[in-house]
Amino acid sequence: MDAANYKYFAASLEKARVDEALDPTKMSNISAVQRPSPPGLKTKKRAKIAMALAGGGMASGIALALLRGLVLSKTVGRPLQLETQLDIPLMVSIPYSSAGNGNLALPPNGSWANPGALATRRHHPKLAPWEAGHFIQPYCDAIRDRLGLYFELNHLTHKPKLVGVAGFSEEAGTSTLAAGLAASLSETNDGKVLLVDVSLGPENVHPFFKGKPAYPLNKALKPSGSIASAADNLYLATVGSSNSGGPAQLGLKKFFDMMPNMKASDFDYIIFDMPPLDQTSPTWGMAAFMDKLLLVVEAEKNSREVIKRSYGKLIAERNNVAVVVNKTRSYVPKWLDSES
Repeated sequence: MDAANYKYFAASLEKARVDEALDPTKMSNISAVQRPSPPGLKTKKRAKIAMALAGGGMASGIALALLRGLVLSKTVGRPLQLETQLDIPLMVSIPYSSAGNGNLALPPNGSWANPGALATRRHHPKLAPWEAGHFIQPYCDAIRDRLGLYFELNHLTHKPKLVGVAGFSEEAGTSTLAAGLAASLSETNDGKVLLVDVSLGPENVHPFFKGKPAYPLNKALKPSGSIASAADNLYLATVGSSNSGGPAQLGLKKFFDMMPNMKASDFDYIIFDMPPLDQTSPTWGMAAFMDKLLLVVEAEKNSREVIKRSYGKLIAERNNVAVVVNKTRSYVPKWLDSES
């Protein structure tokens, strides 16, 4: 038994010596490449399902946006649609921007954000359209230059030249555009410019443009009349009478009766801020007397069918209509936008 135990312990001792000699931690030329990972739940399948749902949601959103913009929407969302779908030439496109960057599109007429509208707020701190730094000036300068070229090419040398600005809704921004264009024309020193508000009465118009006076149109048209200017070569007028009880509009007969006075006035340009085009609007009849009519289209608001029908009706009487698209938005990066 002693001999057997001796042999057993001798063998165990020898085995222990061999194991100790082969221990990896004691070998300088053997190191651990990677430690074993801790145990955890298997989530690959759940992650794949979540990724598939997220991708499907994004694809559905893009598909719905394209469906709404290209199929379901009946409005003009991009200026290019005027030329490609409606066959209407475009003069200028005014982009829509957020209120924080100081580069606003034409705001609604008479709203707090519209410094150029014929509005009633005396305390508005914003710039008037003829003051330096107003956002609308670069666009109005471009329209002014194109109007000058149009008058030259068509040999329109008579004075005054009548320019109307109209839209399809109250919020199209026609008042700001009309005021800015009048200011831009007055800066050329080619003569006096009269800005006429055709839709509001004097009780609303008198304090517009930070208290600058607006005179009745029949008084402003008198050659010998002495009226104060709102800025250099820029004068303001309204069609309402002093005893009118509310907003007034210039009827077609009254406008026609005033034509001799307009032709005899000493103004070089008369800019009309005209009412929106609807079934009862006097703008339809007045447009035929304009040397140029600027039609303001509000992007994503005005129907393509209404624009096409109205534009066709206007140019059927006289081919003097130019279209300005306001508040255009771009939903793709600038480098992908073919219209930028």
